[in-house]
Amino acid sequence: MTNYKSKITQINRPVTDVFLQFSDLSKLEKFKNQSQEFNNQNITFSQDKISINIAPLGDVFLKIVETELNSRIKFAFENIPVVAFMWINLKEKTENSTDLQITAEADIPFFLKHLIGGKIQEGIDIIAENITKFMF
Repeated sequence: MTNYKSKITQINRPVTDVFLQFSDLSKLEKFKNQSQEFNNQNITFSQDKISINIAPLGDVFLKIVETELNSRIKFAFENIPVVAFMWINLKEKTENSTDLQITAEADIPFFLKHLIGGKIQEGIDIIAENITKFMF
């Protein structure tokens, strides 16, 4: 498994607010059109799962599989050709400030790492930046 970590971003909200926002994924639907990267994408939200239609894979799912109160939310990717996970890591910086970092872990075949590793890193950095910009 290969790990990728986003830049640490800061959200000017208490850690409990940030955790509650991400532990119920249906709350994120209102933000989907605010980000240029996700605008006009076929994305649906439920309480514990996000479905994204990605050609040529079809529907790819990001499902909550584990939570650690006010600290971490772990997701598993489903319907993709590799085993992959993503974490939203939270750390209270001050009473009204939270550090956020995205971690992705994927079982990518060696010969593909140099082709897609940069895209994965870029993607999690974009996700972390967009969370900071648009969701709080």
